[in-house]
Amino acid sequence: MSGPRPWRGAAGRLPLTRALLVGLLAAAPLTATAQDAPAIGNRIAEQRNQLKQVEFERQQIRQRLESTRTEEQAVAGEIETLSQAIRDSRRRVGQLAKERKTLQERLTAQDAELKALEANMSEARTRIGHRLRRLYRFSKTSEAASLFTLVRFKTLFKDSQYLARLKREDEQAIAHIRELHESVTAKRKAVEESLIELALLTDELKGEQQTLSSRERRLRASLQEMRTNQGVYHAYLKDLEQVMSRMESAIATLEARGREAARRQAPADLNTLRGQLPPPVTGRVVAEFGKHDPRYQLKKFQRGMVIRTDQDAAPVKAIAPGQVVHAGPFRGYQDLVVLDHGGGMFSVYGHLSDLQVRRGTRIDGGTVLGTATYQPIDEGYSVYFEMRRAGKPVDPMTWINGTGLRPAAQG
Repeated sequence: MSGPRPWRGAAGRLPLTRALLVGLLAAAPLTATAQDAPAIGNRIAEQRNQLKQVEFERQQIRQRLESTRTEEQAVAGEIETLSQAIRDSRRRVGQLAKERKTLQERLTAQDAELKALEANMSEARTRIGHRLRRLYRFSKTSEAASLFTLVRFKTLFKDSQYLARLKREDEQAIAHIRELHESVTAKRKAVEESLIELALLTDELKGEQQTLSSRERRLRASLQEMRTNQGVYHAYLKDLEQVMSRMESAIATLEARGREAARRQAPADLNTLRGQLPPPVTGRVVAEFGKHDPRYQLKKFQRGMVIRTDQDAAPVKAIAPGQVVHAGPFRGYQDLVVLDHGGGMFSVYGHLSDLQVRRGTRIDGGTVLGTATYQPIDEGYSVYFEMRRAGKPVDPMTWINGTGLRPAAQG
């Protein structure tokens, strides 16, 4: 019988150990009052990497939970199928027992019938023997008497015919009884063969019941183990979510301290250059700040802008000096660069490749960060650009001079 293999528990083989979870929980809150901006940036990057690992583990556990739920349903269905098969087998064994009893009763009746037929046959043979002897004596006596008695001679032929007729009837009766005996014997043999077949089938069904019951017991044990492991997974998932919450809080704290440290270390105030900053790349604006993104059927606030570049793989440049606080992959944005310009100002550059900067370094305005990547939704190369002030997104067009940028309405 096919079906899912018996569950093998994985509770003792979880990706992260309990000790590592405790370590992450303990390491989440940080005191960085004496750290400068680069050190805080390094710590943020480290925390983000750990957060990605924990997020990955959480996804793995969720997938395992879903897998165990699916397999649990399959095993429960197979158990029900096995239980029904066992019930059917037992019902069939009960029916065979009734058939066996009926056949045994028929066999007993046939034995009685055979005994009666044998008694009738013996009685008929005895009766024929008596008649033959009487006929023989009669014939001898009649032959002697016929010499002297004319009347006796006249009835001799008639008497002989009568005795012969009785003899033929008795022989026919014996033949009929013999036929009945042979018929009953054949039926009795058929019943005995049926009883043998029933016995073999009953043994086969009982063996099948044992196999099915053993399989059912193993599956029930596997099902119980699955449910136990699900409890372990749920508890582990709860621990992971606590770790993520602590780490996200720690990262937010570090970012706030990093912004403050960068503000203190910033060589200039970006506010003095408002409206004068160059764009990161030239091209056409295909998605504007604060509006619904026309490229997707999503009603959400657009926190930045998307620029389709004038050339393929165009170099993307920093709009002003700053500290690189992130340079690497970011979900949904390919490679992403985040610059801290001090005074609570950040610029974000997404959809990059061939990164030219590293996290923790200070760069000048105009430094090439990377190159634009091809975006199928834009049918060309494009860059995501965002600016944040005090942690909130602001309209980039109020900070850059717009040189080399064409509005979305233009071709």
